[in-house]
Amino acid sequence: MGTVEVLREHAIKKMIWREADQPYYPLGIGDHDYCVVKLTISRGRDYASFHHEDFIIANSSSRLNLLKRNVY
Repeated sequence: MGTVEVLREHAIKKMIWREADQPYYPLGIGDHDYCVVKLTISRGRDYASFHHEDFIIANSSSRLNLLKRNVY
């Protein structure tokens, strides 16, 4: 689970832009169809070895802390 934001700021689009994007957005960074999608995850579920684990991602001031709770 999380949130999605559409970022249209020129500086952010320029930072992400690659020349290989040109065929898809012929007008370049200024193409009105070109945008950056920012996905911020707050929780999720991991599956491995026939078990699943729910997790919560809490944002701290210096780093992201992954807090796990086992669910079998």
